[in-house]
Amino acid sequence: MYAGSSMPVPLPKRQSSDRAWLRLLCILPLAGALGAPLTAFAGARQAPPEVHLPLEDLGFPGISSTFLSVGASLLTVHFVDSEHLLVTFSLRGLVPRLEGDPPDHDDRMVAGLLVELPSGKVLARTEWHLHDHGRYLWNLGGGRFLLREGNVLWTLAPVANLQSGQPFARTSFLHRHGSLEALIVSPDSKLITVETRSLSSSNLGDSPLGSPVTLDFYRISGAGTESSPIVGTPAGSVRAASEINLPINADGYLRSVDTLNNGKWSVAFEPVNGKTIKLAPIDSSCPPGLNLVSPTQFLAMSCRGGTGRVTMMAFDFNLHEMWEEPLGFVGQPAFSLAPVVGRFAVSRVNSSSSTDILPSEEDTPMSQEVRVYQTQTGDLLLKLSCSPVIRTSENFDLSADGMRVVVVRNGAIEVYRLPELTAADRADLAELQKAAPPPGSGSINLGAIAEAESKEVDERAASVRAELTVSTAATARGSEAVGDTPTPRKPPTLLNPGEKAEFQDKSPR
Repeated sequence: MYAGSSMPVPLPKRQSSDRAWLRLLCILPLAGALGAPLTAFAGARQAPPEVHLPLEDLGFPGISSTFLSVGASLLTVHFVDSEHLLVTFSLRGLVPRLEGDPPDHDDRMVAGLLVELPSGKVLARTEWHLHDHGRYLWNLGGGRFLLREGNVLWTLAPVANLQSGQPFARTSFLHRHGSLEALIVSPDSKLITVETRSLSSSNLGDSPLGSPVTLDFYRISGAGTESSPIVGTPAGSVRAASEINLPINADGYLRSVDTLNNGKWSVAFEPVNGKTIKLAPIDSSCPPGLNLVSPTQFLAMSCRGGTGRVTMMAFDFNLHEMWEEPLGFVGQPAFSLAPVVGRFAVSRVNSSSSTDILPSEEDTPMSQEVRVYQTQTGDLLLKLSCSPVIRTSENFDLSADGMRVVVVRNGAIEVYRLPELTAADRADLAELQKAAPPPGSGSINLGAIAEAESKEVDERAASVRAELTVSTAATARGSEAVGDTPTPRKPPTLLNPGEKAEFQDKSPR
């Protein structure tokens, strides 16, 4: 996936945009000459971590290289809040047999630990009996988590229930019966998309082609305690031919369409309540991967040509492309978001060594890197490698307040402190808030995608016809002006030059 060559456009009369524009102008000649990412020079020196916690101190048994190579979900780290981590990992040893357990299940035991920061003290521990090696944990925000056991979902809130003596108490999350194919938590942590197939035609991880997927949307509420349980309120459903990673939040969703097949994609946000919000177009030779990172900002993973190199482009809802950065050869990037402060962390797994101007000694044929950006300006706040490389990218997280990052590096959990917001950053957030769509309520209606695309195709076709009409008329006028159109020839005559006819033919012709 590849970006076009369009330059970021500064927002008018805003200090933060001016500084982003000036930063690009200053480093663009050097970066362009050397082929380096535009933000590769920011944050070159990283301060040591606030917390360094060896995994072996938590009872971590290590990871099998076989499971790593196939992309199994083996180790996760998540912020519960700024002072607690939820760490989970696969255990080794005998797995208890369950009565009636199907023979095709690949059972395992997974440990869950609530860890206090910065001491590293384990406040609570539990074990879960899982039935496969797929992803099993999602962060719902606000200290809440979603746990998958086969095709069953549970919610938990470890810190909220710590004082009760049952921090890992679970509550069933009701959803459509079927084989769970995908779960997506929205950037604002207010909406969950649960994608299922009929159990009669599908097995998890081995779904036949042609079997439809049902996408169910649930609005999330509740703190996860006994007095305030986590509730998923149905907000609509739709059927699709396959799983969809839809860029959606509680207020609406992003869509893109290339109506003329010319590599210029029109993008819009379809709010649940309100009118379509047209956004800046994207140049890409493939369908751009769109990711909402805040209520008024999104990223596009774009490409140009067939080389497979990806460029990450950042846009806001004020019709501006803010910045772009080459990511090289990567798979699907993974994100952790802090919308309240306009920051995001992105993990990229590279199949070849780093393409940065100054490659580090840690670069390997398979490498994983985590970067943290200030979304509006593109300022690079942190850049770290992860080890071991985990394809599911569950070995890092960004705190909800955007002030800390946790990564797994060299057999340890490390927590890094990020810079405080500047006055210009806060001005950015205040300005962007003005472009926020109306709060969403009620059902999610994806029918607007087909309707909007059909309407846009008609509008673009009409525009093309109008342009052709204007162009044809202008060409005709221009031809007359320069004599390109031949003038009518005079009829032949027997008169000598200078002679005039004695009689004129006045008969009608």
